[in-house]
Amino acid sequence: MKSEEVDLAYLVAIISGDGTVTKYYIRISDKKKENIWYIKKLLDSLGVKSYSRQESKKKFIIEINSKGFVDYLKRNYNIKQGKKIGITIPKRVRQNNKMRNAYIQGWFDAEGYPERWRNPKTGKTYIRIRFGCKNRNIVLWLKVELEKLNIKVSKIWYNSKTYRFQIGKKESVGAFLNIVGFRYPTKDCISETA
Repeated sequence: MKSEEVDLAYLVAIISGDGTVTKYYIRISDKKKENIWYIKKLLDSLGVKSYSRQESKKKFIIEINSKGFVDYLKRNYNIKQGKKIGITIPKRVRQNNKMRNAYIQGWFDAEGYPERWRNPKTGKTYIRIRFGCKNRNIVLWLKVELEKLNIKVSKIWYNSKTYRFQIGKKESVGAFLNIVGFRYPTKDCISETA
């Protein structure tokens, strides 16, 4: 398994979560410039030309203006343009553990986040991982795949037009951080010590 394929699986999830795909280009946005810089470096390492800029006070973007790259991702990773409701898990991701974990990691960098939560009864602070996405099938698939990795996930709930779940038990949060984790610099710095 080439590391480029693992990185592409990660990128496909990032694009599916935080990106826009058209016939000719891909655009990814994030509130944090460090995350966009990370994607820029990753694209550079894959030999994919891109450019990044600050679009507004709290919005940074990276664009890939390459019909060839868009076509490659469509052909090999089933990436689609248009509404996110049509996203499906690429077959090659489902068939390889390293690609699957990178794909899950990409989804969590795009649509998940770690947070410190204070238990109102005990006053203790815990780490939990939260995830939300408008595509129900992606949320269901992620829940099943995480549970296969012995990471306990809450029930899925729906609010604000988004399907959500969380990883709350200390052992499961630790397993998630060790097996999947985050790549984004703004999410990778959290530790289990409160």
